Amino acid sequence: MNIKIQHTHTREEARRRVTTLINKLKRQYGDQIQNLNEEWTDYTGTIEGSAKGYSLSGTIDVKEDVLDIDLKLPFLLQVFGNKIRSVVEEQVKKELSDGKA
Repeated sequence: MNIKIQHTHTREEARRRVTTLINKLKRQYGDQIQNLNEEWTDYTGTIEGSAKGYSLSGTIDVKEDVLDIDLKLPFLLQVFGNKIRSVVEEQVKKELSDGKA
C-alpha cells in the first residue's frame, strides 16, 4: 500500500514529526502493537512490528515536499486496506499540520 502525503516543512522537520508520531503511537497503542521498531538512514525510515499477531513492515521516504509511505500488509489485513490508509493519512496529516491540536 503506497500513501503519498504532501508537506510544507524542511525534510529535517518532516522527519522529526514522523518520528514523534511513531513514538506517540508506541505509547498510545503499546498494548496492541508489539515490537514496533524504526530505523533511519538519512531521510528513509524502515518500520516493522506486529499487531494482533500480524507482522507489519514498511518504509517512509521523506522527500522535499511529500512523504512516501509504503506499507506491506499481510494478505488477511488487505481487506481493511481502505480503513488502514485512512487512519495513516489522518494521523500523519495531523502531525504535519502547523496547527496541531
